[in-house]
Amino acid sequence: MTYTVDPAWIDTWNSPTTFLQDSELGSFMTIAVPPDLRAAFDAHDGQWVVVSGRFNDPAAEDCRVADGAGDHPSAKVLRAICRTSFVLSSIEATGAPS
Repeated sequence: MTYTVDPAWIDTWNSPTTFLQDSELGSFMTIAVPPDLRAAFDAHDGQWVVVSGRFNDPAAEDCRVADGAGDHPSAKVLRAICRTSFVLSSIEATGAPS
């Protein structure tokens, strides 16, 4: 499927570009970063952080197909997909775990 989502920042499945990663284990998680937290998230690149967030974020209710060629999910299915994105609500630097 080729389509884009509005709001684009909540799309963690079509073209995930924002990750939290454990540098020691190599495990990672895709996350959605709201525009008002993007600068803070980017400022902590490469640092250990404590984050808060949630699935089923209220922004998921506004998800819609912005542009799609061919098949794309129905509005109801797209909202359900958007609810599966982990949406960042806060981020702060911390020391490496011991």
